[in-house]
Amino acid sequence: MDAHNGNELATGRGKHDIVGNLPLELVAQVTEYLDIVDIVRCHRVSRQWRLIFSSDTIINGILSQTVALLELDTKNISTADAMTYFRWFHGVQSAHPVKKAFLPLPGALETLKHVVYHSRRICAVHDRQTVAMLDLGTGKITFLPNITTGHPVDLFLSDRWLIIESDDRGRKAFVAWDIHTSQKVAEWRVSFRESSYPTITKDKVIIAPVSSLDSCPIRVWDLLSDQVDVFGSFLNLCLWHADADENVLITFEFNWDTDPPEVQQTKWTLTSGELLHQKKFCLSMGGRSINKFGVCRLGDKVRTYGRKSVAHLRTVQDPYTTMHLMYNYANDQLSLRWLCSPDPINELTLYGGAAFLGPYVTYLWAHQLRGVAIYNAFNGSITSRPYQLHNRELSVRDSLGADLMPPSRPMRWAEFRDPSLECIGDQEVCGVFSNDGVQLWFFNPDFVPDIPDAEPFLVLEESG
Repeated sequence: MDAHNGNELATGRGKHDIVGNLPLELVAQVTEYLDIVDIVRCHRVSRQWRLIFSSDTIINGILSQTVALLELDTKNISTADAMTYFRWFHGVQSAHPVKKAFLPLPGALETLKHVVYHSRRICAVHDRQTVAMLDLGTGKITFLPNITTGHPVDLFLSDRWLIIESDDRGRKAFVAWDIHTSQKVAEWRVSFRESSYPTITKDKVIIAPVSSLDSCPIRVWDLLSDQVDVFGSFLNLCLWHADADENVLITFEFNWDTDPPEVQQTKWTLTSGELLHQKKFCLSMGGRSINKFGVCRLGDKVRTYGRKSVAHLRTVQDPYTTMHLMYNYANDQLSLRWLCSPDPINELTLYGGAAFLGPYVTYLWAHQLRGVAIYNAFNGSITSRPYQLHNRELSVRDSLGADLMPPSRPMRWAEFRDPSLECIGDQEVCGVFSNDGVQLWFFNPDFVPDIPDAEPFLVLEESG
């Protein structure tokens, strides 16, 4: 087919308008493979295509898919809201927010550490004994004093609970605060020393082992009763899913010695640790094989969104790829997708805080790329977006270098100064936190608050 005829078919102005002659139901299936940019382009082709791609059949199909990918509640969402969610989803995928703002750190908060985000709240350790909490919706800052007797080493946040992990003279401790009442409700001093990562599910905290060479149990801390259940013995635990409403915990242990890897899936009761069901199966790797000694979780995090739980695994032997593991409790399916980057992302990126913007998109600060790495499981890509400095981010500029250009080769650890940059956020708001303040990227067109003390975004190069 020559180029002229090909253009006629593509634009719908030739004798054979293939799309215009298709049933709407079939066009709707085609649009499942298009993003918002493609849809906008289709609207501009011709009057007939504009009518087709504006029909309720097409819009409802795309809207349903977009809302599902954002993991939003589908109640009270109508076709009239379609463009809002299309813009939202496209912005999350491409790091193009509808609004950017910069919140400088006031003098009293210059030492903020261990920054976390959840449900429009930012929490961080202000000093050894105080947590500062900013509500983005109201702009109010709340201080929680005397949070723990030890040295805070990490924070974990949900819509109700703030969990503070501390080191008290070599002994690990967890303290739970109710952020609605600003009251400390429980404290747990533990004896185990293995590396672990807590996740909060309703009123329970699941503390699972991370990268342990020995078998270790899972601990479930009930915050209302202040009781801890210990059960199981897990090795190579890469993913788990907890559902407090159905009182179940599902764990996945991987045997990387086999090709393809063998997975042991076990179902437990969340409250007592009773073993309910167990099965083994092989996970398809799409024709790839990996070295068991080179597998680790990205940021050591497992995140749960409704009935889906997600983890990212990276390998040492292939710096261009990352594995996206997802378990869907609704259909009891474990899936794997390879995310590929044009750059050796695992060598060029220094891993720190990650912002999970739903189950399909993750942002990670890529220091050596001078920007944000975007892990997109929707299309299987890893891309990077150069970081645009605000005029107040002077320490970040000094750390990255005056030219702000990516290095021509991987940097050595001794060649950079750590600016303490990390990504925080969710599918509504993403923040890039540094010693200078926090850049706020708002993706939800219906949530673009005017935060007190936040400054309009003024690019450093334009500030003189």
